[in-house]
Amino acid sequence: MGKKLYLFLVLVLCMTSAIAQNQVVTSRTKADKEKLEKNVSNIKEALKHNRAVNSQYRTDGNSIISTTILSEDFSNFTAGSEAEPDALRLDDPETSEIDDTYFNTPGWVGLEVYQAGGCALLKFSNEYGETGMLITPLINTSGNVTIKCRMKSVNPEGDYVGYNIADEDLEILDSNIGVLSNDQWTEMTWFTTYGAENTYFYIFSYEYEVYVDDIEIVNHYMPTPTYLDETNITDTSFTANWEAIEGADDYNFFLYSEHTAKTDETYYLYDFDFNDIVSEGTDEFPEEPEEGYVYYEGWYFYLHMFFNGGIGLSGLYSEYWDYAYIDSPEIDLSSDNGKVTISTKLKGAAGEVVDLILFSTPNGYYEEVDIETFSLLDDGWNEYTFELEGGNEQSIIEIMYYGTTNLLIDDFKVSQNMKAGETKSLLIKDDLTSEPNYNVVIGEKYRNEKTYYKLYAIKYVLGYDPYYDDYFVTGGIVSDFTEPRYSPINNDENDDENEDETGIEDFKHTSAHAFFNSGQLNVFNPNNEAVSVYNINGVCLYSSHSNGSIPSDWAKGLYLVKIGDKVIKAVNN
Repeated sequence: MGKKLYLFLVLVLCMTSAIAQNQVVTSRTKADKEKLEKNVSNIKEALKHNRAVNSQYRTDGNSIISTTILSEDFSNFTAGSEAEPDALRLDDPETSEIDDTYFNTPGWVGLEVYQAGGCALLKFSNEYGETGMLITPLINTSGNVTIKCRMKSVNPEGDYVGYNIADEDLEILDSNIGVLSNDQWTEMTWFTTYGAENTYFYIFSYEYEVYVDDIEIVNHYMPTPTYLDETNITDTSFTANWEAIEGADDYNFFLYSEHTAKTDETYYLYDFDFNDIVSEGTDEFPEEPEEGYVYYEGWYFYLHMFFNGGIGLSGLYSEYWDYAYIDSPEIDLSSDNGKVTISTKLKGAAGEVVDLILFSTPNGYYEEVDIETFSLLDDGWNEYTFELEGGNEQSIIEIMYYGTTNLLIDDFKVSQNMKAGETKSLLIKDDLTSEPNYNVVIGEKYRNEKTYYKLYAIKYVLGYDPYYDDYFVTGGIVSDFTEPRYSPINNDENDDENEDETGIEDFKHTSAHAFFNSGQLNVFNPNNEAVSVYNINGVCLYSSHSNGSIPSDWAKGLYLVKIGDKVIKAVNN
């Protein structure tokens, strides 16, 4: 074991040397701070992709459980002092092993490790031309893990410090860095979900000797929220409730629509006209929000901007290779052999380049399967339609904007051909709430579909930035997802027709239905029956055998849509 770890140390030194060579240690600027704040603001998105739970710490309780994996205060490092460290090197130069009597837990190894009166000093290795390091025994770092320690550089201007986590085969699973801004003791806090049951944790500096003290590695288990009955139920809304988790800061709530094709059809998975966006911005002078990101019906917009009735992307940071983009939620695009059609209206500077990219998981992980790179035609609004291929059950659509001005977006549609009987679930709401409840409003487009929801709990982990003397979010302790729960709207156990005394039925899982979406009347007519549309005064405004959109300039108000012998109420708001 000792020889193996010794060779591992040699490997690590080569790796850290390469990292250090690429790490520029400079004083931070205002631009650096703004970039840091922008990155921190995106932590909530990152949390969704970095969740792991260690079943070892599960409980039936309703609060976070924290279990100390390893704690070392270096109280047995009694020789020497910070001012005059002991001259005896503790690690064996041949095996890197350190006598167990110096630690609370046996099995530590290291390189150039010295006593300094209650803390450890990692000196410089003349043999390897690198700073020393300290490596723990094998520990369990699976799940949600925080790493804390105190560190102090001998350099008055500070240094970069870092850690790595490696498995039993010495494969690196995770790494991170931190900043010491001066030669004072600084509390370092890191968070990871990339560990494993049997791992080594090792810590080091990049350029200068460094003191280390009070290492604490803790696993945190967040229990999964428990549903409570819905309240405030109406025809179009309800309040989802669950038991509060003690210690949770937020709950990430997800709402889905479930569509089943009754006949072969072209289904619009997403159809955004953005009419619900109210802004003082215009397409000539769009509004730039303070936050650098936003979620819109599950889609993630980075470096976005608003104008009244539309949304856009900013090219403000493109010259720094920080490009604005849009990411869809994960979508099932397995229908029609993975073909998907995307159409939209765009406005931007002529010649600026946009990428439309389709990612899917043909090999079990996300990879680019199709891309359409195009240049904007001119400075005005233009319609674009593209067909991408290669979608599957786990797909993501991305739009990347490389221009330096603004890219404005309107009338964005994603459609796919579906066979009768196929079912798709779409994420239509992705939001955070600090309360153990969420008020759900089902949009008109989804009121004839089944809807369901799920969520997970979050406890944010804070780290300290000595340069700004402030704390920032480094990660989050998260629970497992709850099991999906169908909403109480349009999810009757039986799909019987719901007729009132007038013979007029609400559109709840009937074989034929009609609804307005953004002023456009849509009819689902699977049996190709006669379709008639009447106003509230009984005047027939339209008659045909339509199935799909009925183009017309429909005034606001209530309409009666007759499909065969069924009469359905449809309201144009």
